[in-house]
Amino acid sequence: MSVTETSRTLPRFDGGAFEIIEASSGTRGPGIVFVSSVYGHTADLRATMRRYAASGFVVAAPEMFSRTEGGALGQSEEERAKARGRLEGYDFAAGMKDVRATMDALRARADCTGSVAVLGYCFGGEFAYVATVELGAAAAVSFHGVGIERHLDLAPRITVPVSLHFGEEDRFAPPATIDAIEAAHRGSKNVEIYRYPGGKHGFAQSDSAAYDEAAARLSEERALTLLARIK
Repeated sequence: MSVTETSRTLPRFDGGAFEIIEASSGTRGPGIVFVSSVYGHTADLRATMRRYAASGFVVAAPEMFSRTEGGALGQSEEERAKARGRLEGYDFAAGMKDVRATMDALRARADCTGSVAVLGYCFGGEFAYVATVELGAAAAVSFHGVGIERHLDLAPRITVPVSLHFGEEDRFAPPATIDAIEAAHRGSKNVEIYRYPGGKHGFAQSDSAAYDEAAARLSEERALTLLARIK
């Protein structure tokens, strides 16, 4: 299925603007906001967006670092340090407003049904989780998300499908953190949590040194199965 990728800018609530990248097959379907890792709009993220668009979704990824210095970063030592620096003093509330604006932009598209999920990688996983309660997301998916444990008070209020994927050897989301997340959602019919043996932080991203092809493929299949519920 042919997929078209475009970009445009949206106004920020606090002035200025930020870029979003969009991908669509031209068929009408639910929307998905992709929230990147700290590496931004990488080639891997864009390729993943195109796969989801080919599966019948209308997708968009906001530039989450427009207030400092955006752009895609690679895996050199210098760029990895720059990526880590993006987290210093990051304004989560402002980032959530950018996610909301991107959700609204998707809903306004003629090829979007109006149902919009949020999917996040690493840094983006926290936004996906919180969006289920605070932004009315129709579903959420997180791959090796960090920071979710800071919002477990939201767990009783989650009423939409959520799929969380963690590597068992992720130093940023260690087993104790995953245990706490699982405990907060024990008995939930909406939240599914998966652990991938041997998986490290970044296992689902092909440009990461921790990439695990089998785990990446399986986690994406599980995510698409869950997201099919909002079609």
